[in-house]
Amino acid sequence: MDKCSNQVNAISIASLNEMDFDDWVALYEHNPERFEQYRMRILNAQITTAPKHIRPRLQGIKFQLETERARSRSELGYQMRLSAMLMESFQALNAQLQDLYLDPEYTQTPPTKKTATILPFEKHR
Repeated sequence: MDKCSNQVNAISIASLNEMDFDDWVALYEHNPERFEQYRMRILNAQITTAPKHIRPRLQGIKFQLETERARSRSELGYQMRLSAMLMESFQALNAQLQDLYLDPEYTQTPPTKKTATILPFEKHR
């Protein structure tokens, strides 16, 4: 194991979570390899702490993202592909919501029974 890997293992996830945007930008600009190691460490930690039934899906999404990164010739191409993937997912979710909205089983509201207590008022003379 090299020195860089030992340093990555030595820093805690809590410390990584405390890094702000500017810290991440500076790290990427000065040491892209370490940035990538930290990024992967945080992703893996988040997947590990997710509910057990969600983990396979998260691992699958991570695999898809990493595959797209490897296939992309440039960072811009990768970002454009991610944007397209996000739009595809959004459109699929929207279609499911529209199906639910149009399904009478889910859109019918049961008739409400109108009830009220009638209060007697005395007539004023």
